[in-house]
Amino acid sequence: MKPKKSEQPASAASNCTPRPEKTYGVMVFDMFHYMDEEENSYVGGFPTLEQAKEYARRRTRDSLEEQRPQSKGPADLKDLWWTFGEDCMVVDGGYSGLDELDLFIANPATPEERDWFSLQPPGDRQEPPTAPTLPNPSPGSSSKP
Repeated sequence: MKPKKSEQPASAASNCTPRPEKTYGVMVFDMFHYMDEEENSYVGGFPTLEQAKEYARRRTRDSLEEQRPQSKGPADLKDLWWTFGEDCMVVDGGYSGLDELDLFIANPATPEERDWFSLQPPGDRQEPPTAPTLPNPSPGSSSKP
C-alpha cells in the first residue's frame, strides 16, 4: 500500500525535522540567599558536559577566592564561602563545586582557574560581577563618636 500524499514514511519525516542538539546547563546557587529560589540562576547552552563542568568548577572556585583575602584560615574561609559564595551544579551532570571545596581551600586558584566568564555560552553572556562601590561619607561626617 502506497502512503497518501500527505503522509511520509517515518524515515523521511525524521530526516526533515532537525533534532535539537543536546546542551548542558549549570544551576548557580547564591549561598547568601539560599532560602530565596529567585536568587538562583541557570546558565544553559554548554555544548558538552565537560564544558559545563569546567564552568561550574571555575565559578564556584572564583566565589571562594573572593572570600580568601578576608579569611583568617581554612575553616574561616569555608564559613565565608557557605555564607557569601556560590555553588554551581551541572544539571544531570553529576558535578557540584561543593564536592571540591576542600581542595579549592587548600590550593589557591590561578587567574585561569577562576575565569568562568570566558566559558559562558554566547547566548548567556553576562557581565562579570563587580565589587560593590561603597558610598563616600558626606563632608564633615566622621566615623568616630
